This record gives sequence, structure tokens and C-alpha cells, in this order.
Amino acid sequence: MSMTSQNNLKTEEDYNVFTIRFNPEMQHMVEYLSSKKMINKSSVIRLAVAELYDQQKRLDGD
Repeated sequence: MSMTSQNNLKTEEDYNVFTIRFNPEMQHMVEYLSSKKMINKSSVIRLAVAELYDQQKRLDGD
């Protein structure tokens, strides 16, 4: 391993990790969006949070 890649390694403390339980309907929705957007499950969740945030900010007039 090169010095550069060692410096870029992230430790567990660098991430805010959480667990989501999917029911079959939610699993289908995520798989559908993953295939349409060509992104992985984590990216679908991040996109959904960002979209919900933007929507709420518009409603709040911010």
C-alpha cells in the first residue's frame, strides 16, 4: 500500500453509519430507482434525503 492511499483511509469514526430495515415494498422501490438512476442503494437513500430536504426548505420558504 502506498503512502498516499494509507493517508486516505477512513476509519469507522469518519462515518455516521446507520441501519435501515426494508420491507418488500421498500426493497422494490429502491431496486426500481437504482435501475432507473444507475446508482447503488446507498446513493438512492442519499438522493431521497436530499430531495426531501430540498422540498421541505421550499415549503418553509428558506
